[in-house]
Amino acid sequence: MTEMYEKAWEEQYLLAIDGGGTKTVILTADCMGRIISRLEAGPLNMNGQKEEAVQSMLLGALACLKQQGFPPDNCMKIGIGTAGISNPVVSGFLEETCKKAGFLCEVVLFGDHETALAASFPSCKGCILVAGTGSVCMGIGANGILYRAGGYGHLIDDGGSAYFIGREILSAVVQSEDCREKKTLLGQMVYDHLQITGIEEMIRWVYQEKRTKGEIASLAVLCGEAAEKMDKTACEIQNRSAEELAKLAKSVLRRMPEEHNLVFAGSVLLKNKDICRQTKERILLEFPDLRVKLAETESAEGTLRMLLKRKAETK
Repeated sequence: MTEMYEKAWEEQYLLAIDGGGTKTVILTADCMGRIISRLEAGPLNMNGQKEEAVQSMLLGALACLKQQGFPPDNCMKIGIGTAGISNPVVSGFLEETCKKAGFLCEVVLFGDHETALAASFPSCKGCILVAGTGSVCMGIGANGILYRAGGYGHLIDDGGSAYFIGREILSAVVQSEDCREKKTLLGQMVYDHLQITGIEEMIRWVYQEKRTKGEIASLAVLCGEAAEKMDKTACEIQNRSAEELAKLAKSVLRRMPEEHNLVFAGSVLLKNKDICRQTKERILLEFPDLRVKLAETESAEGTLRMLLKRKAETK
């Protein structure tokens, strides 16, 4: 948390929770939206985790807030931004978990793509391409119409994402090992990263029952390191990632001819300079007048912004 309190926070406050495939960020803010504290916890993604794991993480994080001096009774409203909230079972589960922790106030749910957009555009209108553990492009026009491409989960979608890259790395390693494909530095890099000795241990690691998509996605960083050493396989994976991400953005931008700004967000685009550059170049070939910038505000602040907007609308 950004501050420690010697006594309980005596005023009413808002709670903004941004759940991702790698981590969850929880902000407390006063009624005007001024951030009081920030807390990080484990992943929250109902499309890729078991309910027990999500509930354990949320209960632990909310208990930590109580210990730090934020009484549940003083919480006016909770906003949760995460994937999978269109499922009524998911929304009910998250609301019940908050109640179980003692937070009986209203819980408002937002899609993770909505909160990412709101973080970069104060008007909550614009276009954003997100490539983190998963991937999605979303735009909301001046007319309020939503345009979207991707974001349908790691089993059938999430092209270009960190999970996509991690899976491509693992596939390249096994195909290199049995001579279907060329040799690559990625094999030894994966072994070192996982602290294992060879392909058989890697296979066991991949198919372990509790393996999460976040753990697969965490391998993506190795691709950038190998590409910097001019590993051909790694460069090809990055090319494919950029192509998939550009397809997402172009799909939305074609339906939003009035939009001239695009924000890049998520770890893949913000941390892998080569994928970021390639993705931008591919998009600008079709939309040369487009202005592309990197996200500077984390999605949790977008959740807070959406929560304040909803609060104002319901007055």
